[in-house]
Amino acid sequence: MSQSEHRDAFRRVILPIGLILALIAGSLDVCVALLTKPRGFEALTAVPPAILSTALIVLFVYLVSWLAFQPFLDHFRLDRHSFALALGVWIGSAFTQAILVGLHIDSASPQTVFKAAIVAAGATLVAAGVYATDVLLRQKSALRESCRSLAIACPLLIFQVLIFEWLQVYIVDHLFSLLSAIVTAVACVAMLATIALSSYARRRWPATGMLVTFAMVLLAIPAVATITARRSGAVQAIGFVPGKVPRIILITVDTLRMDAVSAYRPEAPRTAAIDQLAGDGIVFEHARAPAPWTLPSVTSILTGLMPAAHQATGFTASLSRNVTTMAEYLSDHGYYTAALVHNDLLNPKNGLSQGFTEYRTLDEQYFANSVGMTALQHVAPAWFPPPSWPTTDDQTRIAEQWLESNGDRNFFLWIHYLDPHAPYAPPRQYMLEEPVPAIGSVFEGQKFAAQGFFVPSLKERKAIRALYDGEVRYVDASIGQILSTLKRLRLYDDALIVFTSDHGEEFWEHGRIGHGHSLYEELLRVPLIVKLPGSSRHDRTSQPVSTASIAPTILDLSGIRYDAGNVSAKSLVPLIDPAAGTYEEAPVVSGAQIEFDRHDAVFFDGFKYIVSTIDGKEELFDLASDTQEAHSLAPSMPERLERGRHLIQAEAGRAAALRKRIRVEEGTIAADEDTLRRLRSLGYVR
Repeated sequence: MSQSEHRDAFRRVILPIGLILALIAGSLDVCVALLTKPRGFEALTAVPPAILSTALIVLFVYLVSWLAFQPFLDHFRLDRHSFALALGVWIGSAFTQAILVGLHIDSASPQTVFKAAIVAAGATLVAAGVYATDVLLRQKSALRESCRSLAIACPLLIFQVLIFEWLQVYIVDHLFSLLSAIVTAVACVAMLATIALSSYARRRWPATGMLVTFAMVLLAIPAVATITARRSGAVQAIGFVPGKVPRIILITVDTLRMDAVSAYRPEAPRTAAIDQLAGDGIVFEHARAPAPWTLPSVTSILTGLMPAAHQATGFTASLSRNVTTMAEYLSDHGYYTAALVHNDLLNPKNGLSQGFTEYRTLDEQYFANSVGMTALQHVAPAWFPPPSWPTTDDQTRIAEQWLESNGDRNFFLWIHYLDPHAPYAPPRQYMLEEPVPAIGSVFEGQKFAAQGFFVPSLKERKAIRALYDGEVRYVDASIGQILSTLKRLRLYDDALIVFTSDHGEEFWEHGRIGHGHSLYEELLRVPLIVKLPGSSRHDRTSQPVSTASIAPTILDLSGIRYDAGNVSAKSLVPLIDPAAGTYEEAPVVSGAQIEFDRHDAVFFDGFKYIVSTIDGKEELFDLASDTQEAHSLAPSMPERLERGRHLIQAEAGRAAALRKRIRVEEGTIAADEDTLRRLRSLGYVR
């Protein structure tokens, strides 16, 4: 063949086949990844980059393979056009089979080699059949032209299948529903229209131009979405009505025990940043969480409702839309509301994003099973974070960038750190002692320890607690960076900063490790610090309070009126500012246990009453003399027991009345396999 014939063949045959193959492979790659790890593609704008990345890789492989085989075609008397098609089919078939069986994520092993050989053999058989078929079709030009038109339409058809799949995963609640039927009908009509138009379009435009145009449209989708997002953000910033507090920052740290903070227990490993905040604010020495695990406790913090009232008490629970969150009140009064949270239980589907202009869940990215996205994670990690993202450092960096970009706004920013949640893996510089060989520098065996399959010795238990304390020091350093950034930006003095935890962590004080399984102090007693604007008051109070009081407290300090009849907890402003009135002491209630049993607890007059809602077993502790809750006084104090029973019943009645008043509806979300796997990794699901 002459040079011009080679160029003409490349333009008319080789390049179109390569583009068709590449775009089909990209869409199929994301289709498979979406089925296996759907959470990674919640943002539709992540789909086109993944498709195009895979497409570029496959196109490169195809063109290099074609150049490598070209010298041998004449020797073996092979038809060039049919071989180009067969080569594309071989690469496409091998690629599709490989991603379906997970070959691209398997580690090297004899089984992997055997699997690869089967994939190659299957692809070779398919390619041979296509080569023979194409040679036969050369004599039937009309049929061959129809096949070519269909082939050119294939990338768009597969992309439409991908969009249909994405809608079914993220938008359609039930497969057999009216919305599902509408989406299916639209997809079928679109695919039939694509097939009908492909033949018409091919007579007027070259195949290469059509395919490149489709690729450019894919490239434009994330760009247009980014521009639109920026514009919408600018619009939302207009028309701010100032409140009494210009900037509000809520920092919640997952799984942080009160006694792990040196501001509360001086002999604890030093937490300098939290101690500094404590020195500038009001320290509540006896704050307790409404629940011993994240979702119900954080929901109470954001709503002022106890778990029995808001009903977000299960892994698949969703907050009722009829509940008004603190963020909704603040947003309605002109605050720019944003959340940077790291915990799978705080997914927007759980309803906690109500009222937030920005709600960013900093979760580990699970689109790594996509070949294209894996490549993007290596070449552009800033835009496409790798699977190990985010760390506490990553979250802090994002929070600092957010503050630098939004410091001139009146805002409410909520930051929820996951550390020191299990697994305990502090960076080396925050470890206080050398790891015990049997435990190492990372402890991931919490689930097995909780199930009783791993029973550590006293020395090993101490080492595990030391790793937890190392993570506390790690997150404390990050909080120090946040405070330093606020000071550098001159935002610290005028800011209202509230610091707390969602719950604590047990280290075998009552025979177990972890949280969610009981209502003892190691799980319920948490730090709570309120720094007022101007650091105008520094104090400590021993008044027992609930972290459910945070929402009404922030609203009161911000000068925002709300219906006190729609919250369970009392505002803490009288404790913060005595001039605001007298604080009416009330019993502090906790509940919503998620594992092993169901209990309710109430704190009153220095005592703590716990009752099982299943078998009625009762416990009573004098917290002043029995801080470890080792000796129940239930048999010897019938009057106190009766008081505890009455308080629990009264709280249940108030919660029922609130649910009726607010019209709380119990909502649920679908827990897919990916969600369940992530919850297992956190130790919530066995």
